[in-house]
Amino acid sequence: MKKIIIILIIIITSITAWSLDYTKYVNNILYFLYMQDYERANILSDSLIELYPDSPVGKYMKFSIMNTYMSDFETDTLKNNFYEIYEEIIKYRNSDDAHILFFVAGAYFQKASFLAMKGNYPEAIKHGLRANTYFNKSVKMDEKLFDAYLGRGLVDYFKARMYLKIGGNSSSGKNEIKIAAEKGLFSKVPAMDMLAILYNMEDKHDSARFYIDKLRVIYPENRMFMFTEYKILFNSKEYKDAIILLNKLIENILNNQKRTYYNIVSVYYEMALCYHLTKQDIKAMEMVNNVKSMNIYIENDKRIKKIIEKARKLENKLK
Repeated sequence: MKKIIIILIIIITSITAWSLDYTKYVNNILYFLYMQDYERANILSDSLIELYPDSPVGKYMKFSIMNTYMSDFETDTLKNNFYEIYEEIIKYRNSDDAHILFFVAGAYFQKASFLAMKGNYPEAIKHGLRANTYFNKSVKMDEKLFDAYLGRGLVDYFKARMYLKIGGNSSSGKNEIKIAAEKGLFSKVPAMDMLAILYNMEDKHDSARFYIDKLRVIYPENRMFMFTEYKILFNSKEYKDAIILLNKLIENILNNQKRTYYNIVSVYYEMALCYHLTKQDIKAMEMVNNVKSMNIYIENDKRIKKIIEKARKLENKLK
């Protein structure tokens, strides 16, 4: 679950690295993408493919829409088309154009995120490192290609912070993500979101809020950004504000994602936890019961079983 930024700071693109011929189309697609109006974003990406048949830009935008949709709806229903477009984009990997290599790198990177979502971490790591190779190539050709700094920064950050004992520098990685957030086109919004997430992981909640507040100004109903803000509130122990936000989020999901059972059960569990932490145990038990009622969907998604198990442990505390 996640979202975007402040009035035209996000939508206006002041980057000289990209052709002005298609930046206005990309901006419109990104606007609808982060409004989570996937249908309109997809229609615009088809138009971009027709307008620029010799460039992978339209296919890259369509690819990004598919990846965001599957992440938002916790599904892999578009997997076959996603893989087909991926193959079409990486055919450009021998290009000597920095911008085209960015699209190739982005395709590797987004496939890595999809594989991670499916739990295939070895392949996700492999694709992430391959993406980094092409991000580095594109920046070497054009150091003002600021969008490439997000992928490079993330790989460097997590190599340093996590369990890939292969070097990396978390500070320099975060600085590169900041460059993408300030100056990128394709990467501006996800870079802002990632900075909010990373600062929250580091318990730097004021810095996390700086970015998530910008994301929430223009797209207050985006589910993914709502969840990012919730995690910041929870880690800041602002449980009452977290409950208010979770109520808005569950209403959004029930209205727009009725069959996204994992999202539903996840939010109900977080609500139960926050109600318990604010000593509202009757409400907490109500949410626990909501979680347990999702038991019939375990076969659809094994992760639901794990959340139900956590809810039952919380139930024992409430009795």
